[in-house]
This record gives sequence, structure tokens and C-alpha cells, in this order.
Amino acid sequence: MVLFPDKEPYLATRMRAQDLANELGHLTDDMFRTWDKDPNNNLAEIYYFSSSEWVASNRINPETNRSFADWAEFFGPVQAAGDNYTRIVS
Repeated sequence: MVLFPDKEPYLATRMRAQDLANELGHLTDDMFRTWDKDPNNNLAEIYYFSSSEWVASNRINPETNRSFADWAEFFGPVQAAGDNYTRIVS
């Protein structure tokens, strides 16, 4: 059963912007960008690591249609509905 057959699905997400999330994101995204550039690293580990929600530099920013430069660009924060959130990622 399709509830809205005439609507294109919107597949984007964001996180609540909080201090711990910011710290985890900075650490994980920095490690990923370092690992991704080292030819001695195992590709399986890089692929596994790239699926982490704490890696933003391999995600698309729908505002620019380009990858986020780093975690700081993704994190924002952006005010919405009375709270702080990250930028939307698709």
C-alpha cells in the first residue's frame, strides 16, 4: 500500500546539536579524513568507518550539492523548533 504515490520521498536527516555530539563528530570525522588518505589502510575498515553517523565529510550538503568540508560545517548549529540542530544531510 502506498499512501502518497504522487509524492517524491524526502530522504534527509539531521541530529540534535549538543556538546557531546560535537566532540564525537570532530574526533571521528578527523580520524576518517586521515585514514581515508593513507594508502596503507584496509579498505574494509574505511568503508565501515564511512558509514558512521559521526562522519560528515563524506555526506552531501543539500544546500550546496557538495560534500561537507568537515564536521564543523555540518554541525552548525541551526535553530529550528526552539532547539539546536545540525545542518540537514542527504
